[in-house]
Amino acid sequence: MVKLRYYDFEKLKQYVGDDPAQVKEIIQIFLDTIPIEIEEIKQDAKNCDWGRLYKRIHKIKPSFEVFSMELISKEARQIELLAQENNSENNIDKYINSFETQINKVLSLLKEELMR
Repeated sequence: MVKLRYYDFEKLKQYVGDDPAQVKEIIQIFLDTIPIEIEEIKQDAKNCDWGRLYKRIHKIKPSFEVFSMELISKEARQIELLAQENNSENNIDKYINSFETQINKVLSLLKEELMR
């Protein structure tokens, strides 16, 4: 059975080096900020504030890329595109729910990483 990798630290290490303390610090920043951003994204969608939603998802997208979170990055790009359409009938909530589920799984795994 192939184990699914939700993230990878290689790209992050290219930026900060192989310093475990810096890697942990970046992980902690991610853990502290992303849940807040997700709640704001959900609120923006509820309010049909597509401009804010687009800006917010666009702002956090690089965070997923630096951790090589390909599935989450792909979902973020899809939400970004749907927000650009400015259309409440595009089922964006379905994508946001899936995105949030994936994020929560990764947050849990990253919390475990910090305890190692």
